[in-house]
Amino acid sequence: MQKNKYDSLIADYTRRKVELEAKWQRRQRPRTQEEAFALFVSCILSSRTNWNKVVVVVKELQRNGLLYRGNTTQLLDPVKKIGGMVNYKDRAEWIVEDRKLFPVVFLLINSVQKGEIPVRAEGLGPKDIFEERNLQNSMSLLQERGVTQEALRTAVKGLKGASDKQASHFLTSLGFEGYAIIDTYILHKLAEFGIIEEKRNNLTSSRYHAIEQCMKQWCSRIGIPMHFLDMLWWRGGVLDDTE
Repeated sequence: MQKNKYDSLIADYTRRKVELEAKWQRRQRPRTQEEAFALFVSCILSSRTNWNKVVVVVKELQRNGLLYRGNTTQLLDPVKKIGGMVNYKDRAEWIVEDRKLFPVVFLLINSVQKGEIPVRAEGLGPKDIFEERNLQNSMSLLQERGVTQEALRTAVKGLKGASDKQASHFLTSLGFEGYAIIDTYILHKLAEFGIIEEKRNNLTSSRYHAIEQCMKQWCSRIGIPMHFLDMLWWRGGVLDDTE
């Protein structure tokens, strides 16, 4: 039974490889700060609710200008439309608070995407550059030494509403490799394929990173890049352009 699942997964990847690569290239397209912020907000709103509803709400907030200028009171009713068992006031407050720091995070991400700052295993880590969040003063050092993958994720996690999962979702949606989006559905699939022993909710950060490493090692063995595995599994493998 396990072999049949594995064979089916490999066959699905082989059949859809060109489609997956095209989707990945679209994710890597240049984004404005406003477009990136809308994507980030979608990621932090999506926890414990429906992604399609979140996409509709964020597009509405973009159209009426509230995403970039609305206060917490103005954002509350639109955010309630996402449904789910969530605290809507908290999420409206996240959007307002994150507007202040997002430009700093976008500066870093955009510089990496443009090739101005390399991603290196021996690059600057989170503690080296994010204590004061003054990236402008650190830019020359960043360009010289580079930045680690985890430093990028930590920068995003410094924003309200962003845990490991939301930060990984955001970075992966921008075309950054090496991050796993570990939600309930992915945990179920990992247990189904025997990659983890059991499905756990409410992951600690250390447990999240341990599972991510297991995924990386397994993906390396089977020859499917981890970011493609996520696209094959998430939402039943339906690819769209909502990111």
